Amino acid sequence: MADGADVDVPVTKAILDEVVDRIVKMIGDNGKMGDDVTSLRQEVGLLSTSIKNVQTQVLASKGRFDADRSSSSGETPTAPSLKLRFPKFDGSDDPITWLHKGEQFFRAYGTPDHLKVPTASFYLEAAASQWYYRLEKNQGAPTWPQFVDAINRRFGPSLRSNPLGELTHLRRTSIVDEYQEKFLLLLERCEDVTEAQQIAIFTAGLQQPLSIDVELQKPETLEDAMALARAYERRQVLGADATTGNNRTPMRSAQRPPASTLRTS
Repeated sequence: MADGADVDVPVTKAILDEVVDRIVKMIGDNGKMGDDVTSLRQEVGLLSTSIKNVQTQVLASKGRFDADRSSSSGETPTAPSLKLRFPKFDGSDDPITWLHKGEQFFRAYGTPDHLKVPTASFYLEAAASQWYYRLEKNQGAPTWPQFVDAINRRFGPSLRSNPLGELTHLRRTSIVDEYQEKFLLLLERCEDVTEAQQIAIFTAGLQQPLSIDVELQKPETLEDAMALARAYERRQVLGADATTGNNRTPMRSAQRPPASTLRTS
């Protein structure tokens, strides 16, 4: 290949067909060339397909994908078909969920590491934006792992010496939904906790009788355990309502006086 810039120029079947037609016109119109031209066109089609495959591999190795070429070749694009929006963060909540959504965005678009911090910091607002301005001015632009650690220390919950211990001591004191929300928030800060351990900790925190009901069903996933807890809680509420309804004393209708008192002398 004479020039490296020619790699980005697509060689299509239409161009090859045009070249073949010019060769035919140059040679002349001979009747016996019909079969040769047909065979040549078939070979051109195979060659065009091979060239497209090579071009796709070259573009993929460069980390780019041309949407127009991919639609004509039938290849699946690497970028998502729907546009994803990077979430904003103002520092009012725990940043761990925001960071997780950011990681999903980076994976979907194949964002390189050196562009993660510029992208994420652009979507900081209010107190978070002011915090990053001071951080970058004082310490320079951080790497992505440094950024994650810094924003967690600044806007995340206070540092805990034993986050897993706090999770295991969590107990349901109200409805299951509130307990579940607190459990998941604490779980995000715990590492190396298997799903079996998550189920055991969550079930124990439900307290009796819900904990026994869920344990007897032997849930295989944390989602199953949470769904069972909500279902049994609903059953308890309905049972309590039914019991309350049965214990209510029905209003007595006004009693009619005995028939003897209605008789006139």
